[in-house]
Amino acid sequence: MAESWLHEKDTEIAIQGTTSRENIELVVKVVYLVIDGTYKTANSTKGFETLDYILEHLKIYGITEDSLYNDLINQGVDPNLINNRQFYSGKMDFLQKWLLPNGIGENKHQFTHKGADYVYDKNEEDGDYWSGKEKHQSWMVKRKLLIDTIKNIYSVSPADAEKIAMTLYSIHCLRDLHCANVDDPRRREYLFELPKGIKKYILPLIKDNDLLRKITESNDKLIESIGISKANGKWDENLGTILDDLLGAVESDGGGLLSTVIPDFFR
Repeated sequence: MAESWLHEKDTEIAIQGTTSRENIELVVKVVYLVIDGTYKTANSTKGFETLDYILEHLKIYGITEDSLYNDLINQGVDPNLINNRQFYSGKMDFLQKWLLPNGIGENKHQFTHKGADYVYDKNEEDGDYWSGKEKHQSWMVKRKLLIDTIKNIYSVSPADAEKIAMTLYSIHCLRDLHCANVDDPRRREYLFELPKGIKKYILPLIKDNDLLRKITESNDKLIESIGISKANGKWDENLGTILDDLLGAVESDGGGLLSTVIPDFFR
């Protein structure tokens, strides 16, 4: 998986020039918390991707402890759980432990990288600490948190907010794929659904015909590379080049084709 600094850089490049510096920093934090945040980092002294920090800055948009709690209840989480003092000391503790996994590699609850619309509510997603159902409930609430953040910061429609949010999601997950240990099948499965998200959410955002053509062609190559990787049980040798085109090389100060989509949308 990619290092945190690289994800932060990718997100920042993808929204550069689209809003204020303060808002850009907030979006970077929300993207990281929603996709990679863990309960350990949520209680770190860094003060970076903490849930309480994010809620403090999003409360002007009506995104609060109560709204996240209600979102979880709407996803079917038992409201009586919050009163279980054996496990939770209060609402924020409940939210942190439900929305954020215990720590990197400690349970499968973290791995919600398989695609924007992937359904985790299935037996094969059950882990030692979380069922697939609980994992899916958590992802649906965090996905909504990211979309609501984009909608309010940019004052765009819910449909456009979803496309922008899932563009940032795709960039993050593709970078993880770019940096993945190629021999780890758990990493490899992140790949399979991602081109669907590019087609559904990213392509409709693009106004520039030349950019649309280039990203469509790269996504078609990605789909082909996935087929080869599946058939051979190992990464296709062309995958790195395709992801360099979409994301920019790891050592580059600039981004790839996908990093131009959101700034182009707001021009």
